[in-house]
Amino acid sequence: MGIDLRHPDAFPVSVLAGRLPATEAAREVAVTADYLARVGVDRREPVSVLGTTLQLGAPRFLGSSFSDGVLARWTKATIVGVVAQEAGSGEILASTPEVLAAQAFEGLGPNGR
Repeated sequence: MGIDLRHPDAFPVSVLAGRLPATEAAREVAVTADYLARVGVDRREPVSVLGTTLQLGAPRFLGSSFSDGVLARWTKATIVGVVAQEAGSGEILASTPEVLAAQAFEGLGPNGR
């Protein structure tokens, strides 16, 4: 999920540990409690994921089926915060430009279509 990090108060996001990604930091992300659950980290210990690196992939399918081939756009990002958010579903919060770049690579519009 991407948000305009210049105006974080405009979104229902609360920092549980660490901080939000810096406004223009393309390689910083925050993660949600859903991410903690997926990787087996207790919600009461969110600090343990701070500073770890994620490898994020955006796929582009080359045909109508997986067997037609897939390209991937890979990005490394450092987890700088853990957030509680109600703005949408997802496990990773990044700057809007980074999310839009991944969507453009995938051939998706801003609404995931």
